[in-house]
Amino acid sequence: MVKTVTKKQKLPEDFKSVLWGYNFKKINPDENYERIIVNTLNYGSWKQWCWLANYYGIKKLKNIIQEIPESEFRNYRALRL
Repeated sequence: MVKTVTKKQKLPEDFKSVLWGYNFKKINPDENYERIIVNTLNYGSWKQWCWLANYYGIKKLKNIIQEIPESEFRNYRALRL
């Protein structure tokens, strides 16, 4: 069962592992969504991917990913939507 995520929520602590180069306390999931998504798709776990899908929604997440240059992703060929 997938847990519903409420807006205005902070990122779960386990996202520190994919955002190691940033001040984690200052990251806002509503403002820094591109960096969060790119780093999570590049370095995150399945659990973190599911959090993205729940927080942003599948449709919005897909639209955001399509707007990000492919070169931002480590294995961009696998992300073709």
